[in-house]
Amino acid sequence: MWEKLKEIKKWVVEKVLWAEKEMAGKSGKEKRAAVVAKLDELIVLPFWLEWADGPVIGWLVDLCCEKLNWLFGHDWKEAALDETQKSELAECLTASIPKATGAQTVDERLEQLCKEYGVEYAPQIAVAVNRGDLTEHFNRREFACKCGCGFNDVDPKLAALCETIRRAAGCAVMVNSGCRCDAHNKRVGGASGSQHRLGKAADLSCSLGVKALFELIQGLYAKGELPGLEYCIRYPTFVHIDIGPKRSQRFVVKG
Repeated sequence: MWEKLKEIKKWVVEKVLWAEKEMAGKSGKEKRAAVVAKLDELIVLPFWLEWADGPVIGWLVDLCCEKLNWLFGHDWKEAALDETQKSELAECLTASIPKATGAQTVDERLEQLCKEYGVEYAPQIAVAVNRGDLTEHFNRREFACKCGCGFNDVDPKLAALCETIRRAAGCAVMVNSGCRCDAHNKRVGGASGSQHRLGKAADLSCSLGVKALFELIQGLYAKGELPGLEYCIRYPTFVHIDIGPKRSQRFVVKG
């Protein structure tokens, strides 16, 4: 889990900058809550660590804000960071901020949280990263409908495709949206015939970026490593894959 958090440090930076730009006029508390909520949706923890996700994500967000304040003198509304700068900023997110946490690394923060919550700290947990009950790296709950209804009947063939993509990517791949009940599909503006409703579609993202992920999937399909993939759409923030009916085009870019 901690390796996964380290992989998405750049996402923390991007979400904090997004909140500053898109939530102008809102309080710092409201912006922080929005960023933590967005990141919480992306980070899927093993069930025995779910209690820690909010505090740890919040810590990373606070750390990012401290670094941005240092860089821009508390005036970074107009700050525009290129990809290299975002990566460099992300790499310093494990530096200490004693007044905020008293911890120097993510692992030390975990140990501190365990003490606060009265949970026995087991260092071996840190290396047991994202072992799934569907595939090596994916859990059924990652594909569950986001409305909380419990619908998680994901097609094993789809899960197998996600596992192949994850292994090739070499980093955590997040399921932004998997199964959807009819009500949730309608609420998020999904097509009436969406394959999400059948557990045959997933919207994916990872720290490689959307373009690189899309190209990775194209390459895997060309090599015959994604049997059953019928549709792949690159959206601005995620890549949709499904094993539904054949379309006139297999790979599409939108937005």
